Amino acid sequence: EMSPKQKKAYKEIEEAMIASVDGGHLLVKTPLTKAMRLQQFATAYAEMVEDGFTDQGIQKWAVRLSEPSSTAEAIANDIIEGDFGEAQIAVMGVSSQLLELISARLEKAKIAHGMITGDYALDVRQNAIDKFQSGETKVILYTAAAGGVGVTLTKASVLLRAEIPYSLIHFLQGNDRVHRIGSQIHDSILIVDYFAKDT
Repeated sequence: EMSPKQKKAYKEIEEAMIASVDGGHLLVKTPLTKAMRLQQFATAYAEMVEDGFTDQGIQKWAVRLSEPSSTAEAIANDIIEGDFGEAQIAVMGVSSQLLELISARLEKAKIAHGMITGDYALDVRQNAIDKFQSGETKVILYTAAAGGVGVTLTKASVLLRAEIPYSLIHFLQGNDRVHRIGSQIHDSILIVDYFAKDT
């Protein structure tokens, strides 16, 4: 269930292509941008944040995912409450910002986990992979883009998809991280998709 703030922004983008959010108004100009914003608001609220200046000295703004996040809450709660038993869990998303919201909840619950996003250096990502594959950490979060070719997360017997990538290649690569031909160590992989109601 989306939070009231999420639902309001989602409906405004869906109906009028402009939404009032913390920090200002978010205007959507193209159908592709509209689809992207709807996907974002279906997972979390967003706010406008200052993002430097143009060469002409004009203030730039960026959209940043923020709380409340129904998706971050649902995924983190399922992990924290032990819904998947002792299984090792991989969480795939499109937005690194959404994964950071999930990560913050896991940190608060003192659940060790790794992150694989473009925001982290390659050595940090590899360290997260190594700890997950060795069983030192039970949970790893990754973006479909950063968790692409060359990333092996076969210790996971559960894949939680916070978002579905628009790119078929990213979608398939994201799934292939946990289920690699010739390296299956589980009889099956449980895949759980998280969708907000009425989106």
